[in-house]
Amino acid sequence: LGAVQTNAEEGILMYSVSAAFESHPRPRLANHDDPADIVFNIQPWLQDKIDAAICHQTQQALFVRRASLKAGRSVPLEEALMKLESICRQWPAKGVHRDDIFNTWLETNCADAILQDESHGK
Repeated sequence: LGAVQTNAEEGILMYSVSAAFESHPRPRLANHDDPADIVFNIQPWLQDKIDAAICHQTQQALFVRRASLKAGRSVPLEEALMKLESICRQWPAKGVHRDDIFNTWLETNCADAILQDESHGK
């Protein structure tokens, strides 16, 4: 964040992922210091996420281990992946106006999937 703040005049934006929100499906994986600005349902892009996870063959056991333990049975990769994603805008802070092409893209292309949008709050 320090490097981003140092170059703030360049219009740099910084987001973090797996931001915390009340109904996070796996709270232990949430970044509790980063409250979610936007939470969205990735169901329309779930196959893309599955395809990406399949590329990480050495990590697939990690992806499914806890989900399988929680379910009490072996679960497939598709079932183990989270269907909700969340982001937190780190810089600039909420309430500070800056053209934000990423947020604009999300609101334009993913509006139906956004479940929570606090990105314009103070």
